[in-house]
Amino acid sequence: ACGSSNAGGSSDSGKKTVGFVAVGPEGGFRTANEKDIQKAFEDAGFDLTYSPTQNNDQQKQIQAFNKFVNDEVDAIILSSTEDSGWDDSLKKAAEAEIPVFTVDRNVDVKDAEAKKAIVAHIGPSNVWCGEQAAAFVNKNFPDGPAGLCVVTDRGTGWDNKVASNVKVLESQSANWSTDEAKTVTAGLLDKYKSDNPQFIFAQNDEMGRGAAQAVDAAGLK
Repeated sequence: ACGSSNAGGSSDSGKKTVGFVAVGPEGGFRTANEKDIQKAFEDAGFDLTYSPTQNNDQQKQIQAFNKFVNDEVDAIILSSTEDSGWDDSLKKAAEAEIPVFTVDRNVDVKDAEAKKAIVAHIGPSNVWCGEQAAAFVNKNFPDGPAGLCVVTDRGTGWDNKVASNVKVLESQSANWSTDEAKTVTAGLLDKYKSDNPQFIFAQNDEMGRGAAQAVDAAGLK
């Protein structure tokens, strides 16, 4: 599945080469996820080059991706910081017959040739995740509480399923960060004190922890 017609793809050791365009430092989940990917390829006998970005810098990811194409690796793993802006790079990969696997995050590709580069996506169904959050709220808050929510697919799933009597007070980004989520939540809890918010929908573990810390600090449940 990772084969390429490029003879230059194999490393000096004779192993198949894989380029990993990664998100890099972003919290506990991301660190564990990317370490697991590196270990899995190492255990399977591949020569994997790990290229993380910083501060969600997509341009550095694109530079790393294009370098992997130029180096004629056998395959590329892409865990993107942004879902758009990948058409040109993916088109180059398709022309070089280098298969691309998207991990955790899908990308929105318009160009038909660029789409041919992506052979598989490995990740959660984020729409389903949002639907599950909405189903939980519908069941446990049948009278329609106030609340907060956030992000495209999980937000879409939420909107698809949440009951009409659930009032969403506001949605804010906390950039997947525990500390930022604590600050954001503290501000929202203060801002909507009179509305008596009853639940928070956080879209990852780190933000959920930060929100919980803000709730504790405010003496709420």
